[in-house]
Amino acid sequence: MNEANRHIDTFWTHDLSPIFFHLGPFEVRYYGILFAAMLVIGSCLWRSQILRAGRDEATANAFLWMAIAGIIVGGHLGSTLFYEPWQFILNPMQVFTHWRSGFASHGAAMGLLAALWIFSRRYKMPMLEACDRLSIAIPLGTSCIRLGNFFNAEIVGRPTDIPWAIIFSSYDKLMGLPPTPRHPTQIYEMLVGIIVFVLLYIVDRKLGERRPHGLMAGLFLAGYFSLRFFLEFFKEYQVLSASFPLTMGQILSIPFIIAGMAILIKHGKGFSCLLHKEQ
Repeated sequence: MNEANRHIDTFWTHDLSPIFFHLGPFEVRYYGILFAAMLVIGSCLWRSQILRAGRDEATANAFLWMAIAGIIVGGHLGSTLFYEPWQFILNPMQVFTHWRSGFASHGAAMGLLAALWIFSRRYKMPMLEACDRLSIAIPLGTSCIRLGNFFNAEIVGRPTDIPWAIIFSSYDKLMGLPPTPRHPTQIYEMLVGIIVFVLLYIVDRKLGERRPHGLMAGLFLAGYFSLRFFLEFFKEYQVLSASFPLTMGQILSIPFIIAGMAILIKHGKGFSCLLHKEQ
């Protein structure tokens, strides 16, 4: 065995099947189970926020169907428009019929914002308050999705020789590459979601309904997408070439970061007054 092979053998090779079990002719995949878990966890957190605001169960449930539609449609549209624009150019209608395409978290976020806007208009809830009440649910949802990406061996990291690097054999085989140790960026992003959720949970528990509108949304947008921007330096290039200074994920994260910072700056006086009263 030569030196190169001995080096490769020191890393764990990801050869997990993406299929959890078979149900007759149907495949039940880890990704599907985790996607369902995202919807269940998110709906529970959203419902508790809406009921705490004095709204009824029907109001809470009404948004859930809008949210599911926004996530699915936005995620698939975003995947095509952001990461496979040539498919849209060649066949625009394929966006609406070809659901075999991937799933873009930034597109899902835009779909959720559209659903929130419709909900806030229909049920007379300020848009910023609606964003606050949903923000705590999103980070855990993204963690579920990234764990699903890990089982699928997709959205992999760039080559590295750090001790915890992983060889995604199915990805390398698909791309015609030799076994290559990579950053497990799916796990990084899963941990980012958990960290941001813990931060928002602590703020929510401490302030409850006394929190100013915009605090939760601003913290989520600025915190989560800033960390996403940083993690993009470890992810494999998907659309733009390595010669470009930013990845597509970083470009798409910038508007969310700016929006979060703008909310925090605009409402900063209210936040500081509340913190002063707490002391």
